[in-house]
Amino acid sequence: GPPPRRAGVPRPGGGGGGGVLVLWVALLPLKAAESPRTTGSPFLHAWRSEDYGASPVNWRVEQHRTTGYIYATNNLGMLEFDGTAWRLIPLPHGGAARALVIDPAGTIWVDGVGEVATLVPTTTLELQAVDQTARVLAALGNNLRTAGPAADGGDDGTADATNAASRLGSLNRAATTSEGVVLRVPDALAQFSLTGELRIIPAKLRAGQLWWMDRALHVEELTRGPRRIDEGRLLPAEPDARINAFAAQPDPHGGWRLFSTRGPIRWAGSGHAPVALEEDVESMFRDEQPTCAVFLADGRSVYGTTRSGLVVFDRDGKFDRRVDRRQGLPGNRVNGLCVDREGGVWLATPTGVVRVQLDSPFAAHGEARQFARVGDRLCVTHGEGLRGAWMPMDNFSLLADSAPAATT
Repeated sequence: GPPPRRAGVPRPGGGGGGGVLVLWVALLPLKAAESPRTTGSPFLHAWRSEDYGASPVNWRVEQHRTTGYIYATNNLGMLEFDGTAWRLIPLPHGGAARALVIDPAGTIWVDGVGEVATLVPTTTLELQAVDQTARVLAALGNNLRTAGPAADGGDDGTADATNAASRLGSLNRAATTSEGVVLRVPDALAQFSLTGELRIIPAKLRAGQLWWMDRALHVEELTRGPRRIDEGRLLPAEPDARINAFAAQPDPHGGWRLFSTRGPIRWAGSGHAPVALEEDVESMFRDEQPTCAVFLADGRSVYGTTRSGLVVFDRDGKFDRRVDRRQGLPGNRVNGLCVDREGGVWLATPTGVVRVQLDSPFAAHGEARQFARVGDRLCVTHGEGLRGAWMPMDNFSLLADSAPAATT
């Protein structure tokens, strides 16, 4: 069965049983941000390399829908987290893991630098990586960009590994379909079915994403724009525009809402051009490169970025807030995102793995000097004035712009 865990430590995203102790910490001074927050702070937990025993650099993160375990691709292999302990699963050739998908049957697929693998259980039920690289190389054949002779690495397997890495390069895009998985490989897509069949779809692909929309997997092709995968072929897709998206979902007002590399956009359907959901969204991302995006169950959406941490948009696609170093992230670059069963957002970053609960009841409002209840309002004094919140707790609002002397 699953490995044991310490009492009181829930598995990732699991419901769990027993009581929950909630502590409201009000008397302890908190580290002040640039200015006191008026909306509270999301609760987050960050694991660094010394916590999980691998490289600081992580690329993708996913939760297994059956076990609830968290998996993250790392520069030293695949990380597995059962809610108590982390475990490193090396790849067959010992390289870095990059892309990560879980197929409908629950099999975990991982792409790395020059290698493809699946994670399968051993006799002790622990997962280990099984090499699929040779199958991909054989199926690709002449579609490879470079196919030189194997490097001279002796007979210990390093020659094959070196040659595979040079021929396949860094494999960093993959997606799940109802029939299996699709991996982006040099100048092609490799489509694995649940029965084990491998099909190669030639394509000159832009260095972009794979995303689901209108019951089909879409991809941005270098010379012809968005294409949809249909029975092993790439067919023209609408909208006929240069769209490179992370994710898409039906829009409540009709059409589709897409998380593009230019920000959230809406496409009303055939004959319509995509439009930005926020007037200033393109300027917001003009100097900031989004790296990933996910939709939350309540209709909100979250971007990961190169320099600004998480950018959260509301249900209408309007900018809501940022979550970055000031709120406790170990760094502002985010490489990958996923949402767990409890609505928590997991981040794969170059400085560790992070879980953020955007709707946590915990709230940090800056450093407090003193607080008191006045009628139905809780008033707090701090270095930049006086703020108050109605009971039960809501957001704090500014009552005075200078800090009064503390009184008893």
